[in-house]
Amino acid sequence: MKEAPIQMEGVEVSEVCRAYTYQVLDAPSNSRRFRVEIPLSLFNTGLLKFQDGPLITREKLISELERELPRVPAALQIQVGERDVITYMERHHPRKSENWNRYKQVEEEDFSDVRIHPGGGNPGGGNPGGGNPGRGNRGGNR
Repeated sequence: MKEAPIQMEGVEVSEVCRAYTYQVLDAPSNSRRFRVEIPLSLFNTGLLKFQDGPLITREKLISELERELPRVPAALQIQVGERDVITYMERHHPRKSENWNRYKQVEEEDFSDVRIHPGGGNPGGGNPGGGNPGRGNRGGNR
């Protein structure tokens, strides 16, 4: 597709996402309105900032427009996903993308074999944090 002018019209914030509205001017008398959403959960990692919203959604829209065919136009409602965030971070914030990938690895690890021992402490006994055993393991006396 020939690159059409894209204008951001606004943003809506809800309890579950931020939604950016764009108008794409295909021809002088023809325009389409797109809504590109980012789930708030993708901002909760601390890596993607709210100020990244307009650029990541615009890039997602451009990507969708580049893939459209004459008989298969881009969807008017588009969702930004984790893969889009990773691609965006790698392109714009390479050092942060390393943190994102580490965060995702930890989040996806299987902890099904982890066992909790009575007393919440070390299975071999003792007080591993050096704190007061009567006050829990807070890392020191207070």
